[in-house]
Amino acid sequence: LRTGSFVQYDLPFQLKIRGFSFGISSCCAERFKDWTFEAFDGENWRQLLNFARPMSPTIRFGFWRFGAGGQFASNRFRIRLAESNEPSRCMHIRGLELFGTILPPWRLD
Repeated sequence: LRTGSFVQYDLPFQLKIRGFSFGISSCCAERFKDWTFEAFDGENWRQLLNFARPMSPTIRFGFWRFGAGGQFASNRFRIRLAESNEPSRCMHIRGLELFGTILPPWRLD
């Protein structure tokens, strides 16, 4: 994939995020670096985490957990590939967990 490629998640509610986790398939997970976790603020994408180092090669099928760089409310989040020197990259995300507080007026009825 090229720089700027992303995987986006849209929620039916606002979430005041404090952390997230996701997994990557085993295809070169250790080369999955130079990416950002971002939230949409209504006008622009706001970077909550910039990850420039390689992911741990010891976690092949597990999940990585991260803090979200402060609490920020949004209903749109994405993982985007940033500029990199890697000759080739893939982004086979195996799920995303978001941790935070659901903001009103969310209702279950």
